[in-house]
Amino acid sequence: MADTKKKSQAQKAASGNKSSKSAPKKTGAKKPAANTKAAAKTNEPGFQIPVRLLTSVICIGLFILFLVMFFNPEGQLIVLLQNLILGFIGGVSFYVAIPGLLYLFVIQAFSGKRPILLRSICMICFILLCGCISQLGLNTTLPEGLGVLAVLWNGGIDGTAAGVLCGGIALIFQWLCGTVISYVIFIIAAILTLLAAFQITLPSIIRAIQNR
Repeated sequence: MADTKKKSQAQKAASGNKSSKSAPKKTGAKKPAANTKAAAKTNEPGFQIPVRLLTSVICIGLFILFLVMFFNPEGQLIVLLQNLILGFIGGVSFYVAIPGLLYLFVIQAFSGKRPILLRSICMICFILLCGCISQLGLNTTLPEGLGVLAVLWNGGIDGTAAGVLCGGIALIFQWLCGTVISYVIFIIAAILTLLAAFQITLPSIIRAIQNR
């Protein structure tokens, strides 16, 4: 009987030691979970303004500014900004940019998650191409050297040139390809960029003609 009592006490002591050894393992297993929660909190992104919200605000702001310049350009700041825009892109691109900016605002604000980068780039290119086409039809006497930039800038403001950017691109193409080929290139490019801006493809046009 004494031996059995000693054996039972030894078994209890051994079971107690096993339970005490297994307890730290359970507590140690909970630590990685706490660490992952802390890491997740540190990796949480902060507040960021959506890119499309920012671009839509810029587009509608520019649309209102261009509209004010078109109807009633009053104030020294408004006149200065108008001269900068006209000197840079010319009058034709300025007028085309008014509905173009409204369209850019619409696609930026209401397209959801659909890709619009290519459409926006095509609309901007279409606006500039209209200015390039207008430069080819203007009989602007241009000096040699860097004086041509001043003539294009002043001509963009008073309507006798297409500005430094559009007029400069048109003159480069006119020098390389001639007037007729430059007309063809700019008109085809303007049509294609306008169709791409409105997501209209040539196969869809052909199908519409056939179905009609």
